[in-house]
Amino acid sequence: MPARPFRPCEDLAFARFPAGKAPRKPARRAGPAGPRVAAVKESKIRSRPLLSPAVVLALALSVGGLAVGCAQAGSFKSKGATAPTVSGVVTPPPTDPVAAKTAFTRQDGPLTASLLDASWIRLEPDSAKAEERHPEYFQGFTVVEVVLQTQNFVQPTKETYLLEDSTAQRVTTKPEVYQGETIRGFGPKHVAEFTLVFPHVISKDVTWIRLTRLGAEGGVVSWEIPR
Repeated sequence: MPARPFRPCEDLAFARFPAGKAPRKPARRAGPAGPRVAAVKESKIRSRPLLSPAVVLALALSVGGLAVGCAQAGSFKSKGATAPTVSGVVTPPPTDPVAAKTAFTRQDGPLTASLLDASWIRLEPDSAKAEERHPEYFQGFTVVEVVLQTQNFVQPTKETYLLEDSTAQRVTTKPEVYQGETIRGFGPKHVAEFTLVFPHVISKDVTWIRLTRLGAEGGVVSWEIPR
């Protein structure tokens, strides 16, 4: 069956869900999750010769190359504008794919998180296959791509992540699979990439959302949503 062409905001799957009503989390799928992340055994970590774009962005953020995120301790304020695409709200679409995704990327300690949004998904190469690459997002879930940089080896599938928003919604999840690599030299030695899927909808009433890593070294990032 041919892939469905990419559709504008009002035609996105999550627009069918009433505000504040999140769909059920999908059942765990067998096999690899797709091109975004490769399944690995929890007791092993893969080493690759090349860093993915997500890891490159995370490393740049960690050394101050890009000033976005929640870097100040005790503060959840984010830097840069973030206006998620939600049903009933129209925002001017950006044209630079790197800048568009960076606007939705936050970093704190070992945690670098990019909130999925139609504004930068539509700028990815081969936009006709966007729904195939990000199925959970188009099903109406809040999805976050994560790069975790740690000095010691950790198993992301055994860690819990908490998502909160301004309407007092609180949901938790764990990654089902992850892709890991080891980095030589100074700084963090282990890098893991994975996707978090939350049974949560960013409605028009939400003015901020916050992601907390409930694990060693922690990590808290937030996105302020101008209305």
